[in-house]
Amino acid sequence: MNNHDQKPGGRRIVVGLTAASDADRTIAAAAVLAGVTEAKIVGLFMQEEIMFELAEFPFARVLNFDSPAPREFSRQSMQEAFARTAAVCRRVLSKRAGKAQVNWSFSTKQGDLSAAFEAMAGSGDYVVLPGETHGMGTRTLIHTLRMVPAGVGGVVVAALHRKSRSTGPIVAIDDGDETGARTIVLAARLAALEDRPLHLIVIAATDADAERIEARAATLVSGKQTMTTHRHLPGSPQSIAASLIHLSPFFVVGDLDGEPFSDDQIAVSLFRAAKAPVLLLRKA
Repeated sequence: MNNHDQKPGGRRIVVGLTAASDADRTIAAAAVLAGVTEAKIVGLFMQEEIMFELAEFPFARVLNFDSPAPREFSRQSMQEAFARTAAVCRRVLSKRAGKAQVNWSFSTKQGDLSAAFEAMAGSGDYVVLPGETHGMGTRTLIHTLRMVPAGVGGVVVAALHRKSRSTGPIVAIDDGDETGARTIVLAARLAALEDRPLHLIVIAATDADAERIEARAATLVSGKQTMTTHRHLPGSPQSIAASLIHLSPFFVVGDLDGEPFSDDQIAVSLFRAAKAPVLLLRKA
């Protein structure tokens, strides 16, 4: 049976943004996913409560890179700065959604991004995280990633640190479970939509297991598509990272709860290696 023409699930794509987010690359990742799922993009700009709390301290100052003199800031000035950033995010979303020809909406809330996702994201929705993978951003990313509601269809980590736009392939990662099959279906659709090569990273303990995964994958893609496979043993994140670095992918599709992304430290290392948006599907 060929599942290539079946529409992946997902009613909406909820994009979480903060003042520290790279709005363009985060929304660009959402737009790519929207193009293949035809889901509405729901932009959410979060005014982080901790920034308002900092503004209440009498010693709070802002230091700009282009000015050596620190300046005072208040709750009002923080509110104004948030409003300016939110307006930029809204313009970027309008442009990207218009180009992808998908519906969109945008709202601003105050509080915590993880809590907002829990309140907003419904069954089958996708969630897009800015994906900062350095410094304190790493801890925030993993916390938010693991706190995403169970009913969500998948999470996109928009961890792109490449200076130029990748011309590389779409990469699916399959460890042989049921979710792995869904990664191939969605990756194949992305490859067709973006007119890019399709690569499959197979994670299997034996040649027989690898052959079984590859045979299943062949039934899930269009007959016109070619798929290049790369075999890796379970528990070999360094070799998988090396493959991602070599492939320089445009987009990666994997399994949030399976090999190799179920481990926090390994997941972060692979986000860094891919330097591209990584969509992690949840178990159906």
